[in-house]
Amino acid sequence: MVAAADPPDPADAPDPGLVHPVASQVENQRAMGEFATEFGIAVTTGGFIGSAIGLGVGAAVGCVIVPAVGCIPGALSGASLGAIIGTLVVGGPTLAISGADLITTLNSPPGSTRWSDENYYYQKPAS
Repeated sequence: MVAAADPPDPADAPDPGLVHPVASQVENQRAMGEFATEFGIAVTTGGFIGSAIGLGVGAAVGCVIVPAVGCIPGALSGASLGAIIGTLVVGGPTLAISGADLITTLNSPPGSTRWSDENYYYQKPAS
């Protein structure tokens, strides 16, 4: 028989003084959309470029090691390995930078981020 869980003790509730306002839902959604876009583009681009480079390197190495049949298996192995490396090399830094921007937005007070209506719609062009 499973014992019933004790009801939560109100004394264990978080201190209301630690609660602070965070960015609005609109700001959060805009920041998450930007994060998803940046990260998706970086991972796709890294994987594609890594595959292309790996294909060439793998084919060249495969043709040198086993000239008769090594080109195709080398190219396939190189493309696979290149895609993984490209995704990590390009996607990793983008994850760190875009993720830090997202977390900053999620923890900021409403109206203080670049995603607030005031800043979002009235962005100044770069000079």
